[in-house]
Amino acid sequence: MTNKDIIYLSGSFFNSSYVFTNKHNGLLYLKKDGNYYRQLNKDNPLVYKKDDTVSELKDLVNEYWYDPISPYSETGSKKVHQYIRMTLSEFKKPKNWCIYSFTYKQFVSDLSELPDYYSNLSTLVTINEGCVRFKFNDNLYVPKELMDYGIENVRIVVCKDQLYLNFKRELSDGNYSIIYDKNFHPVQAKDLNLPEFYLD
Repeated sequence: MTNKDIIYLSGSFFNSSYVFTNKHNGLLYLKKDGNYYRQLNKDNPLVYKKDDTVSELKDLVNEYWYDPISPYSETGSKKVHQYIRMTLSEFKKPKNWCIYSFTYKQFVSDLSELPDYYSNLSTLVTINEGCVRFKFNDNLYVPKELMDYGIENVRIVVCKDQLYLNFKRELSDGNYSIIYDKNFHPVQAKDLNLPEFYLD
C-alpha cells in the first residue's frame, strides 16, 4: 500500500455528497477524485484506504453531513463527533489548571461558576484541509494561565489523525496564539503542515 492509497478525513467532506456508510458493516467511505476510500480502522473515522471493491460499493448509502455536527446526529458524522470527544478526554490534566467549558466558551476555576442557562454554541474544528463546527457539552482541564491571558477563541485542530487545541486572543499589537498537544506541550503551527489560513 502506497501513501497515495491513504487519505485523511477533511472538513471539506462535510456539507458535501462524498460521504457514504456501508449498510452491512457500518464502515465509512469517502469519494475523492473518482476513487472510493474505506475507513481503515472501525474505531478511527479519520483514516481511509483506497478500495474500489465493487461488491462492497453496491452496499453503500450516500450521506450528507450537515454543519454544525451535534451529539445527536443520526449519520456517520456521529462517529467523528464521538472520536473527537474521546480524544479530548485523553488530554493530560495540567498541574496548575482551570476548566474550559465548550458549552459556554468560558474558563472557570470551578464548575459552579458556569451559568445555569441553556447554551447552543458550537466549536470550530479544523480537520486537515477544511473547517466544520461541532457542538460539545464537555469540560476540559487546561493550563490556568489561559484564563489569565483572556483567551477569546478556542479551536480544535486535527492534523492527519492527531488532535491539538489552538487558543487565541486578538491584541492591538498582534494576535496571541498557542497550540497544545495532548500533554499540553506547545506545538508550532508550521509543524502541523496545515495552511496558515486554517489557523487564522
